[in-house]
Amino acid sequence: MQYGEFWILETAVDWHVPFCYVDGPREFLQAQWNKPWHAMPRSTLLNTFERLQLSREIAVWDENGDEMTLTRAELNDEIEARERGPNVKAYGLTPKGGARWERFAKADWNRYHSYEWDIDNEDVLEIATTSHEVTERAFRYIVPWCDFRIFPETVERRTLHPWSVTYWKSLRIGYSVRFKCVEDRDGMITQTFSGMSDTEIRARFAAVHSEYEYFSDWYVKHPETPC
Repeated sequence: MQYGEFWILETAVDWHVPFCYVDGPREFLQAQWNKPWHAMPRSTLLNTFERLQLSREIAVWDENGDEMTLTRAELNDEIEARERGPNVKAYGLTPKGGARWERFAKADWNRYHSYEWDIDNEDVLEIATTSHEVTERAFRYIVPWCDFRIFPETVERRTLHPWSVTYWKSLRIGYSVRFKCVEDRDGMITQTFSGMSDTEIRARFAAVHSEYEYFSDWYVKHPETPC
């Protein structure tokens, strides 16, 4: 798999991606996605999208969620828009494209956690993994990493049959923790590190960062990823 293809598929692993977010200055793309850019000129980018669309490794949806096919000229127009308008088009992985990506990336779903806000209650977050133990591990690092103040009485643990890991992949079973929380940068220090010395707090932050790295490395990056 070429690096450009990998970039397009990887970017859409967790969500549908508006075409207007996939091209632009290198610095813009790297800041937008917090990863190296795809290194493709526009013509190569269009060739890649056309090929992936033709092979049914990606699908395209309109603003109403209806699947559609875009011509090369339409793809270019969507990319050229460079901002999200009322008629935005987005692409996402099909199960075929997702399976190809995960084989190449050697995806380890036992180190993956989903991270989903409740659409009916924006303060409720649900984290899920393949086991009780990994879910608790993810829960312990996410709260301080994201500066969340949780409401302990709202914490709920569930078994999911099946677990919709992403919009294109499901597993037979998953385990989740669901809770209400708010971002609270000042309160987080008091809640999470109460009674600790400065040395202990620094060690705890280092441990949280290590956990973040562990979960972030759930698949292998492309060997040609630019530095």
